[in-house]
Amino acid sequence: MVLTFDIETKKLASEVGGWNNIHKMGVACLVVLDSRDSIYHVFSPDDVPGTEPLDGVINLFDNALDEDCVINGYNILDFDFKVLEHEIGIKNLSQKYKRIIVDTMKNIEKKLGFRVPLAILAELNFNEFKLMDAKDAPKEWKRGNYQKVIDYCKKDVDLEYKLYTKGKEDGTILCKSKFDNQIKKIKVAW
Repeated sequence: MVLTFDIETKKLASEVGGWNNIHKMGVACLVVLDSRDSIYHVFSPDDVPGTEPLDGVINLFDNALDEDCVINGYNILDFDFKVLEHEIGIKNLSQKYKRIIVDTMKNIEKKLGFRVPLAILAELNFNEFKLMDAKDAPKEWKRGNYQKVIDYCKKDVDLEYKLYTKGKEDGTILCKSKFDNQIKKIKVAW
């Protein structure tokens, strides 16, 4: 089993005093894709139709830990877990689940020495595109366009799962160098 998750926030980094305060950005929604049944679980601290209470995600993560499965995502260690921990008031979640976490962005960053946006990887590897820019999600949430943000988050989760699966199955992904813009295949192991 692989649980792939992503968070969309209520605020931008600029609204909370910068990237050192990402924990204060607040969760708008959190989407988890369970590879066993391909069902998207949608959580929110707000009363949004079709969502579950945010702390319910811990049950999914605990089950993954008990079953020695994988929790996957893109930049989840430096971003998503920090936002989630602050929102639900539980510290060190990433430490609790450390042995089963695969942060594909961290793996790629270690290999290349720089971060590659998910949008670039999605286009190169799957010829797919994100539904919006991440900085637009908080604005749309504030406007009450909850389903638009949830759909965007689901699409990101789908792309993150595909990236994980591609790397797991063939051990390579396509990347673009930030230095010379050349497309190259890199080996990954997660």
